[in-house]
Amino acid sequence: MAEIPIERKTKGIAWWVWLLIALLIAAILWWLLAGRDDDGVAQPQAPAAVSQTAVVPTGGEQAAAEPITDLGTLLTGTDDAVVGRQVQLTNVPAGDVPADAGFWITGENGAREYVILHEVRTPNTPIEGKIDVNKGDRLDITGTVRSASEGVPKDAAIPGPTAPLPDGVKHYIDAESVTKTQ
Repeated sequence: MAEIPIERKTKGIAWWVWLLIALLIAAILWWLLAGRDDDGVAQPQAPAAVSQTAVVPTGGEQAAAEPITDLGTLLTGTDDAVVGRQVQLTNVPAGDVPADAGFWITGENGAREYVILHEVRTPNTPIEGKIDVNKGDRLDITGTVRSASEGVPKDAAIPGPTAPLPDGVKHYIDAESVTKTQ
């Protein structure tokens, strides 16, 4: 028998390739359309009548935005109201001074707040920081109120006996700047 070569005609691309392409296109369209969350988009609305009264922040919002400038506010405020706030106190009296970089300031009613001077200790000097604080000195203090649970800042100049905070301290001033006013 003679062999006659038979040529198969290719039909083009197989049917399953077309099916795969169609499924891929459908999946992309579904992903694009289903991924949109039109419910979360704010719809334009007609403008409301403009009120002539100004919006005044509530006491808590306003207080949190402004630094504490009154020692009485700091001494009588709750932990939640003062922790994390900036402090800019002027002419406040230094109370007991266990260390120049860790001392008390005292209010009129005898209440007191602990202050830690946040600076690098000056080596080979009797003064821990850049200022020599003594009881009765009048001071200007700028810093932030911190929770005692955070502990003493690692790079503060405060040494030994006051390194853990004194007993009973719930919050303290992490002072960036302390200057004498007298």
